[in-house]
Amino acid sequence: MFGGFCLPCGTNALSCSTNWYATGCSAGYWLAGGACSNCTTGANLCLNATAASSCAAGYFGPTNAACTACPANTATCTSLTVAVTCNSGYSPLGTGPVCTACTAPGAAGCTSSVSVPTSCLTASGYYLLTTVTPNQCILCPANATTCSSTTVATACANGY
Repeated sequence: MFGGFCLPCGTNALSCSTNWYATGCSAGYWLAGGACSNCTTGANLCLNATAASSCAAGYFGPTNAACTACPANTATCTSLTVAVTCNSGYSPLGTGPVCTACTAPGAAGCTSSVSVPTSCLTASGYYLLTTVTPNQCILCPANATTCSSTTVATACANGY
């Protein structure tokens, strides 16, 4: 607040004592002399422009004050060979584990058998059918956001 008015802080500042003097910065930025500057690539907390103290999702470390990008299709990891969580359509499988593509149509995640889904791409209109062995992702009827079968919608898309 400045003179009884709420004015925006400067770019990437979370808090400020004036609209141009930052006292706290957003994730991925560090504070120096009242201004917020970019952290090194992949850092969400840093001591300065080159020294990461914590890494953002999709990166691991820091090692020697640097963050390293996780491999392709990996959301979070502890090293280049150990996936913790994977992007949609992939599951952490095998040695490491590493993120492996699910082969079941409409699968967002799968078991150790890449053809057996554990979750489906619901935003794309798929529903996880668990009453059959193995599980299957079935495509919901047109304009349905969720369903109980290929012919019975349980929720409709906006406007339907």
